[in-house]
Amino acid sequence: MLSIPLQQQKLFIRDVRLYLYTAMAVVLVLVAISLCLTWFGTNSQINISNTLTYVGRERTLTQKLLAETMETVYVQSPDAKKNLKIDEVDWTSRHNAIWYGSNTLAILPFSTFPDIAPTVNDVEPEYLAMHKAIDSVLTSHDQ
Repeated sequence: MLSIPLQQQKLFIRDVRLYLYTAMAVVLVLVAISLCLTWFGTNSQINISNTLTYVGRERTLTQKLLAETMETVYVQSPDAKKNLKIDEVDWTSRHNAIWYGSNTLAILPFSTFPDIAPTVNDVEPEYLAMHKAIDSVLTSHDQ
């Protein structure tokens, strides 16, 4: 008579253990899915933030280049011309990183943001004109 309740207890414990393992597996799968979704969302936000920060730095560098160009042309400062050469190389590399993207800098190409692509395309001729003007200032010996 004692053997029947013991068998029922063993079956009950086996069933409870099975339910607990199943519940634990479901919870672990849901946690893994939520971590993956969070990682992908955060990674995308980090890339967008890096790109926007980089664009802001290029804007600041553009303003610096304009100031150095004016100082080179009007004040004829040799230091400004030397800095202008260095900053133009940096400016060009930053522009190329924004235009084509850069894996090392975690910069996305502007084409991944379709809402700003027309604006960047409109600004590109101005960039090329400014680049040409800076090159002419750097190559001219007679200001």
